[in-house]
Amino acid sequence: MKGEGLPARFKERIDELEQMLQLTHQLATIHAGIQVRDRKAEGALPRDDSDSSRWKRSQYRARVLDTYFEGGVYPWTFKDNGSSDDKNINVERSKFH
Repeated sequence: MKGEGLPARFKERIDELEQMLQLTHQLATIHAGIQVRDRKAEGALPRDDSDSSRWKRSQYRARVLDTYFEGGVYPWTFKDNGSSDDKNINVERSKFH
């Protein structure tokens, strides 16, 4: 993670946030893998190693991750909707409190 113009004093916090995101990714991957394993055991997903079966499992894993991130299982993550809103506020220093 990098931010242009951020002072060096924020590096430690940025490193903490980066580690949190990496751990969240690992946790989500484990949870999605458990769901795929369980659906295979139930027979809802194919167990063989053909290309089409692997593709179906990959699609299911992606849907699980979408559900987790969009459904609030990991509420500390931010979902970017692709829009941005930039505003500038001009104020005199003496009037800012």
